[in-house]
Amino acid sequence: MSAMWLRWLASGTGRAMRDLQRADAARDARDWAAAGQSYAAYLAVKPDDWGVRVQLGHALKEAGNLPGAEAAYRDAAASAPEDADVLLHLGHLLKTMGRQSEAEAVFRRCAELLERTPHTPRADEMRRAVDDATRPSFRMLGDAARDARNWLEASRHYRAHLEAEAADGAIWVQLGNVSKEARQFGPAEAAYRQAMHLNPAQPEACLQLGHLLKLLDRFDEAREAFRLAAELGGGTEAVREFSALGAWGRGAASGMGSSEGQGHHGARPFTPDSRGPSERPPEVLTGDDLRALLNAQAARDRSSWDVACALYGTYLAAVPSDPGVWLEYATVLRESGRYQKAYDATIRAGANGPASVDLMREKVRLLRHLGRHSQAEALSTQLMMEHGFAAGNME
Repeated sequence: MSAMWLRWLASGTGRAMRDLQRADAARDARDWAAAGQSYAAYLAVKPDDWGVRVQLGHALKEAGNLPGAEAAYRDAAASAPEDADVLLHLGHLLKTMGRQSEAEAVFRRCAELLERTPHTPRADEMRRAVDDATRPSFRMLGDAARDARNWLEASRHYRAHLEAEAADGAIWVQLGNVSKEARQFGPAEAAYRQAMHLNPAQPEACLQLGHLLKLLDRFDEAREAFRLAAELGGGTEAVREFSALGAWGRGAASGMGSSEGQGHHGARPFTPDSRGPSERPPEVLTGDDLRALLNAQAARDRSSWDVACALYGTYLAAVPSDPGVWLEYATVLRESGRYQKAYDATIRAGANGPASVDLMREKVRLLRHLGRHSQAEALSTQLMMEHGFAAGNME
């Protein structure tokens, strides 16, 4: 081996090429951590090699270092602004990280670049990939339904999104919001707590949970949720709500049902897993639970009552505190002629949430089916007195 060759091997360029060879070998062996280290060592000497920086992004992504992969892809995109492939990889990564709006912006840039450079190698393949990536997603459909105030439809789309993207904390918060609006308070609480578990430093889920607990008259827990939101930087709203609830904690013993002389022990320390006043552990929705509910609702929509009943039963066995779904279950049980079971389901709905007009109307229907006409008429009259003639009129 010549002296010149030895000097080259000992030079920075020689070391960099050896690092690149080791990186490629580790990549081919799917040793992503080693590949990332060697690609980084090469780039320390050859920082302008944007192609290798893309390879670094791939290795870091496969190793689970998504922020590092994002930084590598963005550096590569800055060095090669006319390369659509880099943007495509960055868009897919952002989508995986749950940053849908950012991903869509990157995909749009990629599509615009492909329009300007139609003869780019693999252009047709990349256009198809962009089209697939930007097709309306369950998340986008959920957002559209939410904006149209179609709460149950939004809930179904968000659940479908979370079945595939269970770590998307922002959508767990949105699921909580639309579930609360649909008066499905059990799933709303579970969704907020799951968001807090995924993103413990973010105040939004704590703030929204506080509003839900306040709605449910669980004032001590609500105050603690607002306190945590304020500590996490939730702004003036969290501070205002925390301060406004101060009197509830002091007055609970005398003003909320405690007998004179009983001490009030104050609020329990609040955590994402705090239990409600009934000491029922909060239910965290799993992928199987979400699938059961989505399939139940699909079976209901096509009038497959027996299938819907079975699937609703599966979901409610796992999430028994969901008043909205108990009411849906009551409806499909009534459609299948199981009137007593349907009436029992309305009792469970009432036990887990407030008596809504829809719930009371369903009870009237079922009482009539069961031949309990005097109770049905009494409840119908109550509906008309409290909510107007239209609410009590079952014709």
